[in-house]
Amino acid sequence: MRLPAGTKLGPYEILAPLGAGGMGEVYRARDTRLGRDVAIKVLPQHLCSNPEVRARFEREAKTVSSLNHPNICTLFDVGVEGDADYLVMELVEGETLSARLEKGPLLAADVLRIGGQIADALDRAHRAGVVHRDLKPANIMLTKTGAKLMDFGLARAGAGLAGPGSASRSLIGMTQSPTVAAPLTAEGTILGTFQYMAPEQLEGREADTRSDVWALGCVLYEMTTARRAFDGRSQASLIAAIMHTEPPALAQAAPLSPPALERIVRRCMAKDPDDRYQSTSDLAFALREIGTGAISGISERPASSSARPGRANAGFSRGVLAGVAAALVLGTLLALVFGAGIGGRLGLTRPDKRAIAPARTFDLTLPDSLPLVFIGAAPLSVEQPAMALSPDGIHLVYITRTHTGTMLAVHDLKSRETSVLAGTEGGFAPCFSPDGGAIAFFSGNELKRLSLSGGSPQTLSAVDEPWGLTWVDASRLFVTGRQGLAPVFVDASTGAVDSIANGPRQAGTLTPDGAGMLYSGYHILRYFDLKTRKNWVLTARGLIPADAAVPPDALYGFGPTLLPSGDLLYVQPGGAGTLVATRVDTKTLRPTGQAIPIATSIRYAEQGLAQYVVSRDGIAIMAVTQGSGRMNFVAYSNAGAVDSLALPGGDYGTFEISPDGSQIVLVDWPVNGPPDLVLYDVARRTSERLARGSAVLPMPSWAPDGH
Repeated sequence: MRLPAGTKLGPYEILAPLGAGGMGEVYRARDTRLGRDVAIKVLPQHLCSNPEVRARFEREAKTVSSLNHPNICTLFDVGVEGDADYLVMELVEGETLSARLEKGPLLAADVLRIGGQIADALDRAHRAGVVHRDLKPANIMLTKTGAKLMDFGLARAGAGLAGPGSASRSLIGMTQSPTVAAPLTAEGTILGTFQYMAPEQLEGREADTRSDVWALGCVLYEMTTARRAFDGRSQASLIAAIMHTEPPALAQAAPLSPPALERIVRRCMAKDPDDRYQSTSDLAFALREIGTGAISGISERPASSSARPGRANAGFSRGVLAGVAAALVLGTLLALVFGAGIGGRLGLTRPDKRAIAPARTFDLTLPDSLPLVFIGAAPLSVEQPAMALSPDGIHLVYITRTHTGTMLAVHDLKSRETSVLAGTEGGFAPCFSPDGGAIAFFSGNELKRLSLSGGSPQTLSAVDEPWGLTWVDASRLFVTGRQGLAPVFVDASTGAVDSIANGPRQAGTLTPDGAGMLYSGYHILRYFDLKTRKNWVLTARGLIPADAAVPPDALYGFGPTLLPSGDLLYVQPGGAGTLVATRVDTKTLRPTGQAIPIATSIRYAEQGLAQYVVSRDGIAIMAVTQGSGRMNFVAYSNAGAVDSLALPGGDYGTFEISPDGSQIVLVDWPVNGPPDLVLYDVARRTSERLARGSAVLPMPSWAPDGH
């Protein structure tokens, strides 16, 4: 019988129902002593009329109340009012994961974040001797502070309680939703939902912590694809699928998912428990490693034996605290051939009008002795473009490392021969002339030109702190110095310099008509008109002047390139580095279609750089590195010890430390859109978002008094 509003259960006043089922009814209630809203579950009388059952109920409640964890719903109290036994738990505001998945799959970053939180919650429970046994999206609540794990299955099978197969079931489990009435576990049913039950549970064996690992693998799969890993038209066919088949690959159902996530999910759902992660602690660590980009050498496909990714750290120090960006020194190259292949016209085909299908995809093999490196002799160790592709798609010039240091090398895609370019010691940021006969590059603080037909490099101009360059036409180069603050045109023959007032801070790529240059500034896609020398912002409505306020429909990404076909390529950030293409009007640059993913794990850097190049003859070459662009914050003690802060890996921009060193305010960039402003407390290891989706790039700073 449902309790009416105003009913008192001890000090708790019933406000409204939240859910109902065979295991009881759940209500929103008011704790009149503490003045807070709580969730109360009133258990059916038949469950607690037996003294042994009531004793077990109290024992379970005590166990659950000890699971103090930010991602576990907290049990506050138990009580009896007349014939009613009840539980008092934290009222969780939000929506269930199952309700969220009805809207579609989650972004990879959200899958990793939520999956890591649930794995941490399970690890806390497992260490207390508690196995959930009924993990599923309906038992996960998504809140503003993170995911909350609900409905723990603690009780072992007992008289009158065991369902088929002697599966155990919790007496105190509760599912709650303030907005949707959630069904509760019905008495007399097997514990859990078949779609998330491990093979050993279906065989009647005792579930242990590895059964929870299986269920979390199923949940991770569903979060990524919005599809259940296992399904069937009948209970028998569903059980057969779980016992004997594998779900479709993540790459097939969710092409943008990180390849490492596929391996994690497969290991979680191994049929033999011994082949799974043996603890949710290890699983949580693996998920965090993908999120922070600490797993190295993972590409969209197995790397060739000659491309062996390594690992290094590139960062900057800022007082006691430093932001360190994980970077791979050696790169794996992936080549896409569109259309007819080398020598063919570059064009993107949409056979089903939804996906872009390159004609060929292959790993580009470079010699072990001349590997690709990203950061050469650039000032301040700031990453610059590491490679350039000739207009005809035949020659790839890239930064390499020899026994004497870094220099430029050229790889012939036809003959597959590779050689160093004499006189390019310390060279970086190469670019080809429009006719493909020469390259320009930086060496130290000098801009140089080298004819590929032979001879020594010619020094064109001195550049203070070079930041980027593009060969805009046969006679001019666009060059930025002083970390982007000094844009100029440089004569490609004489080296004469022509300053550009209010010019772009980044070098970019020419549009097919040669009238302008596309580039990325503060994550926003922009256009520079070479004739009028005006800057524009790309939006969903087309170009708008750059001096106007940044609109909410601005296009965000790195390394924009416009193809003759009218497809705009650019890289969306957020850890995955997803190369996408969207059809645009070539005159107004207004998008006329949706962004279509082409490849993931493309390396990019926060200053607007994306490490991929495209020729006009059908070749796109990309540097593939897992987790590119992710940054982690660490603290250095005076003794040299390193302490990882609790901030997850992210695409962070500007940050400032409070005068007393106790807090950090930083800019957090999402995959696509304006940034958030985040405040992090160093001592408490907590963070809060001060502003979400600011259309104007925030430049945080602290007042002298620390406010």
